[in-house]
Amino acid sequence: LLFRDKNQFLHLFDINGQRRYMLTNNCGYAQWVPGSDVLVAQSSNKMCVWYNIKAPDQFTSREIRGEIDGIERSEGKTEVIVDEVSSVSSYL
Repeated sequence: LLFRDKNQFLHLFDINGQRRYMLTNNCGYAQWVPGSDVLVAQSSNKMCVWYNIKAPDQFTSREIRGEIDGIERSEGKTEVIVDEVSSVSSYL
């Protein structure tokens, strides 16, 4: 179970193990990549990606400018759409 609390902390709750993991703080966006077990979240100016959610302490991060607007997946390719101040960019 994935949830964001009122203080914008992103948590993952393992229902089977009855454990809660805090994934990131200042989370303005979180979304599962459609058709996968990959999680994308934004924390301030960083995009964080969890490729294996069973290892919540292992993730990759990348600096971005702007706000994540959505995720598009087609033909085996996933793009994270970021709304920057003067343009829209996509990150693969």
